[in-house]
Amino acid sequence: MKVAVILVLFAASVLSRPFRGPGKVSTNCCTKVSRRPIPFQVSHYRMQPELSPCVEAIIFYTVEMGPLCADPTARWVSRKIKEINLQNNGANVN
Repeated sequence: MKVAVILVLFAASVLSRPFRGPGKVSTNCCTKVSRRPIPFQVSHYRMQPELSPCVEAIIFYTVEMGPLCADPTARWVSRKIKEINLQNNGANVN
């Protein structure tokens, strides 16, 4: 019985904690976003709509850090999206 209680408490504490720092994607969605540019190579992205507790975000996927949450209103985000779309369209044409 005591072991089961300890396991439940441990699982609850692990699952309720987001990944490292703001801007990281938590278990299911972004609950915080970063306005700072991502200094890593981005392979692709997806848009996340706001649906509590998730916030509106662009999730950039990087090799170095995995998925990172970005503020969709930040100027650098729209430039990065255009850059990725151009790269992907160029890759599809060749």
